[in-house]
Amino acid sequence: MSINIISGVYRLLGSSGDVVYIGMSKDISKRIAVHSNSDKEFESYDYIQCDGFEMKKLEAELIQKHEPKYNKFIPRKVPAEGRTIRLRSVEKNVSNLLSDAADRVGMKKHAFIYQLLEKAAGKEYALQQIASSKE
Repeated sequence: MSINIISGVYRLLGSSGDVVYIGMSKDISKRIAVHSNSDKEFESYDYIQCDGFEMKKLEAELIQKHEPKYNKFIPRKVPAEGRTIRLRSVEKNVSNLLSDAADRVGMKKHAFIYQLLEKAAGKEYALQQIASSKE
């Protein structure tokens, strides 16, 4: 007997069909089971099967469109292909500090890290522009 593992973007739907949460997962059925045991109130769910960059982009687009009440972070813009940043090995104490900081501002850790990196990249770009204008 084989179990189909489906990756993609899923929507948790309230009793009136309103979108209450949007997420992405490499194993949607396992992730829905986690939500079923959480404090999120939802009646049903649907999903779109996809993976990789398409999954990240679709999740951001849907969160922007629906602004679900359980999503803590609403992306300001949809990620552009090639801008994916992966932190492969973060020291445990740094990871804990980032988690604590994200909790204080009410964000998920990955969203908080993305926002920090986006700000740093913007500052670096501004410094490059200033340096090139002096040449």
